[in-house]
Amino acid sequence: MRRDTVTFTTMDILLLLAILPLALACVFADETNLPLDNIYKTPEVANCERRAKDAPVDQDLASEACLRVFLDSRVKPNLLTESDLLLFEEFANNRFGIKAPRSGFRMRKEVRLLTKDERQKFFNALLKIYKNGDMARFGRMHGQQLLRKHKGAGFLGWHRIFLAAFEEKLREVEPGVSLPYWDYTMDSYLPRPADSLVWSPCFFGNGVGKITEGPFAGMFGGFNVDIVRDYAPGGKCPPELISKNDFDRLMKFCYFKNITTGSGPYYGNPNNLELLHDNVHDWVGGDMSQIAFSSFDPVFWMHHTYIDYVWERFRRHQKKNCKHVDVESDYRPERDLSQNNAPGHSLTSPMHGFEYLQVRQGLSNIWTSLYYDYEDHPVCPDCGNSENLYCDKTVDPTRPKGVCVTKTHFFCVQPSVQLSETLVWNPKKELDMQHQGLPGDGQTGHVGHNKSRILASELNIGYLTVPNSSKTIFQSFDSRLLVFCIVTCSVFIILLN
Repeated sequence: MRRDTVTFTTMDILLLLAILPLALACVFADETNLPLDNIYKTPEVANCERRAKDAPVDQDLASEACLRVFLDSRVKPNLLTESDLLLFEEFANNRFGIKAPRSGFRMRKEVRLLTKDERQKFFNALLKIYKNGDMARFGRMHGQQLLRKHKGAGFLGWHRIFLAAFEEKLREVEPGVSLPYWDYTMDSYLPRPADSLVWSPCFFGNGVGKITEGPFAGMFGGFNVDIVRDYAPGGKCPPELISKNDFDRLMKFCYFKNITTGSGPYYGNPNNLELLHDNVHDWVGGDMSQIAFSSFDPVFWMHHTYIDYVWERFRRHQKKNCKHVDVESDYRPERDLSQNNAPGHSLTSPMHGFEYLQVRQGLSNIWTSLYYDYEDHPVCPDCGNSENLYCDKTVDPTRPKGVCVTKTHFFCVQPSVQLSETLVWNPKKELDMQHQGLPGDGQTGHVGHNKSRILASELNIGYLTVPNSSKTIFQSFDSRLLVFCIVTCSVFIILLN
């Protein structure tokens, strides 16, 4: 039987031309700019928005805030795992801190004094222990029981042992490396310290947003999303890097209690090395400004190594210039050990993570006699013969012999090092995030960009879905393509009939 020929009327063609653009719009609609009204909201978020309608606040901002608070409440803390505890048990089994380390003695020096070969080995070591999970294990240990090793007299000693243990793991994967320190007093002389060479692909990578360049590009941190930085190039009352004047002022004292935290007002002593250290965390901003997550950023280790260097220089000064001071027993009075009398800072308290050791062992000379020592910071006129530094005799009139100043990031010539370990970062898969508040302040960040990052993380992994309504725009390309095919086929079937 011969089938009759199908003919299309003018109305049929117009109908087809009207429907096809709608179907194509469904497929190629921009789904990244959805208004919050088009997102399915939990009862908690909806209730929060209803309450906000009776308040004198911007309703759009209130909706975003309700969503951030809800998502923030769902983030689980980074608790210690069994593998974390096993790693730290290794140190006890090896009597780490009691006898000489297995990897031998090491010398630490300023990061810009490293040769290219030394820098390459150090960065490779960091990437290796990032990949094998050890860096995260140290990060989780640092983030637990914070007041047992911060805001008190035990701060310096605990971090000294923590650094040495981390360094030992680095040397297991890359023999011969040591932790360099970041002497930011040489950066503080720049009009904008953020222009320092260290914030380039040759060293730390970029200082704003996710790490997208340099050896640490693509690293995830304690928030289980990309590490974020937000250094403070300026702004109103920004935190400051430690300066040479700060360093010199500390060396005028003779006792441990003069430069450490006790029970008095935390911000009452400008010579408190822990407080000066806090400012650097806040200056870097982002993850570094959050104490529980800061050690996931590799910059943490070079920052804290410098704090340990300053303390060691203070101890040398005590031995040389202060009579009747024993650096292994000089400590704070027992009644004046920590903020709010937090436990863990007494000389006989066990050290968190290294419970086989006591706080007093952080004061021992064993660390700089059997484990490591420091090369002094660079000085004029040669500045350690580093291509990354120069001697400036005019920038600081109080130092007529001159000071070593860092070169800027414009002097970074790539490729400076060839890494055997690399991370893959795909910017197309990432969701851009806007930072709120003062850059690098470490305070507004907690209620601003950190929660925004949590929000972005949740959106990226699909916890939020778009409802079936007249406003629906399909989320995935596959589902929209299916709709396009269904609509198009249906139109043809109708026309054929």
